[in-house]
Amino acid sequence: MSPFERVISSHEFEDLVVAHSHQTPVLVDFYADWCGPCHAFSPVLSEMARHCDGSFLLAKIDFDANKELAVQAGVRALPAIALFKDGKRVDGFSGGRLPHSLRFFLAKNGVEVPAEASAKDAS
Repeated sequence: MSPFERVISSHEFEDLVVAHSHQTPVLVDFYADWCGPCHAFSPVLSEMARHCDGSFLLAKIDFDANKELAVQAGVRALPAIALFKDGKRVDGFSGGRLPHSLRFFLAKNGVEVPAEASAKDAS
Protein backbone atom coordinates (compact mmCIF):
# COMPACT_ATOMS: atom_id res chain seq x y z
CA MET A 1 0.00 0.00 0.00
CA SER A 2 1.38 3.40 -0.96
CA PRO A 3 1.59 6.41 1.39
CA PHE A 4 -1.37 7.85 -0.55
CA GLU A 5 -3.75 5.05 0.53
CA ARG A 6 -5.39 4.29 3.85
CA VAL A 7 -7.84 1.67 5.06
CA ILE A 8 -10.17 3.53 7.41
CA SER A 9 -13.21 2.84 9.55
CA SER A 10 -16.32 4.88 10.23
CA HIS A 11 -14.86 6.44 13.40
CA GLU A 12 -11.97 7.87 11.33
CA PHE A 13 -14.18 9.15 8.51
CA GLU A 14 -14.66 12.68 9.84
CA ASP A 15 -10.90 13.29 10.30
CA LEU A 16 -9.38 11.33 7.41
CA VAL A 17 -12.01 12.09 4.78
CA VAL A 18 -14.07 15.17 5.58
CA ALA A 19 -11.41 17.26 7.38
CA HIS A 20 -8.51 16.05 5.19
CA SER A 21 -10.45 16.94 2.03
CA HIS A 22 -10.06 20.64 2.90
CA GLN A 23 -6.33 20.24 2.07
CA THR A 24 -6.29 17.37 -0.45
CA PRO A 25 -9.13 15.67 -2.33
CA VAL A 26 -10.07 12.27 -0.89
CA LEU A 27 -11.29 9.43 -3.08
CA VAL A 28 -13.32 7.01 -0.97
CA ASP A 29 -13.58 3.39 -2.10
CA PHE A 30 -16.33 1.34 -0.45
CA TYR A 31 -15.42 -2.32 -1.03
CA ALA A 32 -16.15 -5.80 0.33
CA ASP A 33 -13.98 -8.91 0.48
CA TRP A 34 -16.71 -10.95 -1.24
CA CYS A 35 -17.06 -8.45 -4.13
CA GLY A 36 -15.36 -9.64 -7.33
CA PRO A 37 -15.55 -6.25 -9.10
CA CYS A 38 -13.99 -4.65 -6.00
CA HIS A 39 -10.98 -6.97 -6.27
CA ALA A 40 -10.65 -6.17 -9.99
CA PHE A 41 -10.91 -2.39 -9.51
CA SER A 42 -8.77 -2.04 -6.38
CA PRO A 43 -5.43 -2.30 -8.26
CA VAL A 44 -6.59 0.39 -10.71
CA LEU A 45 -7.34 2.74 -7.80
CA SER A 46 -4.07 1.94 -6.04
CA GLU A 47 -2.01 2.43 -9.19
CA MET A 48 -3.69 5.79 -9.86
CA ALA A 49 -3.03 6.90 -6.26
CA ARG A 50 0.67 6.05 -6.67
CA HIS A 51 0.98 7.79 -10.04
CA CYS A 52 -0.82 10.89 -8.82
CA ASP A 53 1.77 11.13 -6.03
CA GLY A 54 -0.36 12.88 -3.43
CA SER A 55 -2.81 14.85 -5.57
CA PHE A 56 -5.50 12.83 -3.77
CA LEU A 57 -5.75 10.42 -0.84
CA LEU A 58 -7.37 7.03 -1.48
CA ALA A 59 -9.47 6.04 1.56
CA LYS A 60 -10.63 2.41 1.48
CA ILE A 61 -13.65 1.52 3.60
CA ASP A 62 -14.81 -2.06 4.19
CA PHE A 63 -18.55 -2.08 3.48
CA ASP A 64 -19.30 -5.01 5.81
CA ALA A 65 -17.42 -3.51 8.78
CA ASN A 66 -18.90 -0.02 8.25
CA LYS A 67 -22.47 -0.60 7.07
CA GLU A 68 -23.93 2.40 8.88
CA LEU A 69 -21.46 4.74 7.15
CA ALA A 70 -22.16 3.06 3.81
CA VAL A 71 -25.89 3.61 4.28
CA GLN A 72 -25.29 7.27 5.17
CA ALA A 73 -23.15 7.62 2.04
CA GLY A 74 -25.94 6.15 -0.09
CA VAL A 75 -23.97 3.09 -1.20
CA ARG A 76 -26.24 0.83 -3.27
CA ALA A 77 -23.69 -1.18 -5.29
CA LEU A 78 -20.03 -2.10 -4.91
CA PRO A 79 -17.48 -0.88 -5.52
CA ALA A 80 -18.81 2.57 -4.69
CA ILE A 81 -16.54 5.57 -5.20
CA ALA A 82 -17.05 9.04 -3.71
CA LEU A 83 -14.81 12.08 -4.16
CA PHE A 84 -14.63 14.59 -1.32
CA LYS A 85 -13.28 18.13 -1.64
CA ASP A 86 -13.56 21.01 0.81
CA GLY A 87 -15.41 18.81 3.30
CA LYS A 88 -18.16 17.74 0.89
CA ARG A 89 -18.91 14.87 -1.46
CA VAL A 90 -18.60 16.38 -4.94
CA ASP A 91 -19.00 13.36 -7.20
CA GLY A 92 -19.01 9.59 -7.31
CA PHE A 93 -19.91 6.43 -9.18
CA SER A 94 -20.59 2.72 -8.67
CA GLY A 95 -18.81 -0.14 -10.37
CA GLY A 96 -15.32 -0.51 -11.73
CA ARG A 97 -13.75 1.70 -14.38
CA LEU A 98 -10.86 1.42 -16.78
CA PRO A 99 -7.82 3.58 -15.95
CA HIS A 100 -8.59 6.18 -18.63
CA SER A 101 -12.14 6.58 -17.30
CA LEU A 102 -10.86 6.99 -13.73
CA ARG A 103 -8.35 9.57 -14.97
CA PHE A 104 -11.17 11.48 -16.68
CA PHE A 105 -13.32 11.33 -13.51
CA LEU A 106 -10.47 12.75 -11.41
CA ALA A 107 -9.52 15.45 -13.95
CA LYS A 108 -13.10 16.65 -14.44
CA ASN A 109 -13.26 17.14 -10.67
CA GLY A 110 -10.06 19.19 -10.54
CA VAL A 111 -7.67 16.48 -9.34
CA GLU A 112 -4.28 16.78 -11.00
CA VAL A 113 -3.39 13.62 -12.92
CA PRO A 114 0.22 13.67 -14.18
CA ALA A 115 1.10 12.66 -17.72
CA GLU A 116 2.97 9.62 -16.36
CA ALA A 117 -0.37 8.14 -15.27
CA SER A 118 -1.57 8.37 -18.88
CA ALA A 119 1.59 6.76 -20.26
CA LYS A 120 1.38 3.84 -17.81
CA ASP A 121 -2.17 3.03 -18.96
CA ALA A 122 -0.99 2.55 -22.55
CA SER A 123 1.65 -0.04 -21.63
